[in-house]
Amino acid sequence: MRNIFKYLLFGLALMMVVIAGCDTASQEVSPVISPDDYPVATFTTDFSADEITEGDSIVYTITTDKMIDRAITFHVTQKAGSVDDHDFTYEPAVLQPYTTEVELKIFFLAENLVEETEDISFEISPISMADKYLLNPSTEYPEHDLNIVNYNDPTLLTINFYWDDENDNDIAVWSDTDDYPQTLWSLGGATTAVPEMDMSIWLADPAGDYYVNIFDWGNPSFNYTFVFGLPDGTMQTVEGFFDVDNLDQYTLDVAYDAYDTYRVIKVVNSGTSFTITKISNS
Repeated sequence: MRNIFKYLLFGLALMMVVIAGCDTASQEVSPVISPDDYPVATFTTDFSADEITEGDSIVYTITTDKMIDRAITFHVTQKAGSVDDHDFTYEPAVLQPYTTEVELKIFFLAENLVEETEDISFEISPISMADKYLLNPSTEYPEHDLNIVNYNDPTLLTINFYWDDENDNDIAVWSDTDDYPQTLWSLGGATTAVPEMDMSIWLADPAGDYYVNIFDWGNPSFNYTFVFGLPDGTMQTVEGFFDVDNLDQYTLDVAYDAYDTYRVIKVVNSGTSFTITKISNS
């Protein structure tokens, strides 16, 4: 009886193996998803230089070789360089479903900061994994290494004023020409910005002397730096020390009979160019 029971167990086990094998053989394996049929994106632009001037822009045309039913968004990603997000901007380019072309524009901003040539390395591509998955892996995303050249307004003097502490310091521009003797010319550099900027002296203004003055707000003495953007595209830097403990050494101009400002820079406007000199006692 015991032997018969062993045979029954063996037969049952064998039958289960056969049934399981038949069931496995009858199942269909899902095909591996291949990206070979995904669209390939290409990128074209008329801009091929390695240098661009502030205020200019670059347009890329992005084209795919087939339509899909999903949108794909392309971005500009900075890889390296000395610029920051104040130097360039762009609108993400969205390739809409069932379309094959979109434009991406990159704008290099003229922000009136007088600075040396900067550089950037950037790539155009989708940044999300979901968007990247919608394109064929053979897609080659363009990279561009670019120098960004400073732009100065050719009609006027651009003034940037920096200082080395955390206090709020300001400048005023005065005219001392024959037409406008000792006249408050501009308070464009009297805000809360760092640097303070002024663009009030134009080549078309009356020829003669103008002065850049620092306000005495009761702050401690500080080191200052002026960076001037000249109409011919060049720049000039002037550094100095504003000594509030010896204000008598400066020429005083009082704004609105209430605010003391002191001359530190002289600008001579010839009508065709500017000559900038630091006043010797400043």
